[in-house]
Amino acid sequence: MIIGLTGGIGCGKSEASKIFIDLGIRVIDADKIAREAVLPGSSTLKKIKNYFGSTVITSTGELDRAKLRKIIFADENKKNWLEELTHPIILKKISEELRKPKQPKETYRILEFPLLMKKNQFKNINRLLLIDASPKLQLERVIKRDNSNDKLVKSMMNNQICHKERRLLADDIVVNEGSLVELKQKIVTLHKKYINFFGLKNE
Repeated sequence: MIIGLTGGIGCGKSEASKIFIDLGIRVIDADKIAREAVLPGSSTLKKIKNYFGSTVITSTGELDRAKLRKIIFADENKKNWLEELTHPIILKKISEELRKPKQPKETYRILEFPLLMKKNQFKNINRLLLIDASPKLQLERVIKRDNSNDKLVKSMMNNQICHKERRLLADDIVVNEGSLVELKQKIVTLHKKYINFFGLKNE
């Protein structure tokens, strides 16, 4: 069984994933796969360099994700070009990971992906878990985390599914507006629910 774990920027989906990993759950991270797709020497990175120029490449030959982010969120056409290049590659790798055999006693696994990737892109997802926070708190967290300006962060947030819509899409919602201890308590409770729910289905 596959749980799709998602959330807006700054909501804490990565922290939630770490808690699931500590609980022994296998997590497939779409962001990690996306980073691997543009490693130095990859054909994808070469195409990005040819399109955007060498300014998006660091002195060590890696993709300057912060600089590229500023460019694409200021230009819709460039953003669309990048997504058309990278999304099929990312989705193919995710599908390969999802098709891997289950481990012994594996009741469910987690697919962590950004809200830009809609639920219906992954036919194998059984439930969608949303890690949520208020837009105000999202903004504060990302500005502090990335040392970004509020204009860029707001642009990134506006590019994602709106707060109301993502709550409607979710089967389960964890509100992450407190401490990491509180988040862990909520995830552990949900983990027990999933073990029971999917365990019964697998019998």
